Amino acid sequence: MVNHNTLAKFMVQKGDLNELCQSLFIMKSPKQNYMELNQFIWNNYKESKEGQEVIKLFEEGYLDDILSKFAVDKNKNLDYYLNILISIIDYAEIPEGIQLKDLYLHILEEGLKGFDDQKEEEFDIFYPEEYDYIISVIEPLSLALFNYKEEEMEEPIYIPYFFL
Repeated sequence: MVNHNTLAKFMVQKGDLNELCQSLFIMKSPKQNYMELNQFIWNNYKESKEGQEVIKLFEEGYLDDILSKFAVDKNKNLDYYLNILISIIDYAEIPEGIQLKDLYLHILEEGLKGFDDQKEEEFDIFYPEEYDYIISVIEPLSLALFNYKEEEMEEPIYIPYFFL
């Protein structure tokens, strides 16, 4: 959903409002309009001070730095989120035969177990079909999945989700 106040600010900063609206919306399909509007907003965000800081954080920061920024900005419980992130990255047992691209669906349907070598015990990180809980912790879950990358791939499969 578009924040119309933000869009209006961008439009005013970039010049003639009528010209911009015509260039975005005349003689184009709804899909083209939507894609161009998204690109327009992204391009302006990348030029903003906040956008540049966040992009730099993703390029140079560690996962806990990224999570810290978003958890603090949204008044989330950072220690709880870091615990989830660490549980997934350090202890998760990714079942054999599960491709990385299918891992999120596997977690939703089957849950995710971890194993603590020091305590020599298995524990549940996520229980099967616990959708409400997984949505409530989507930030650290998506960031942990972003951390995983298959060797032959240059780009991660999962993108961190911080927009709830």
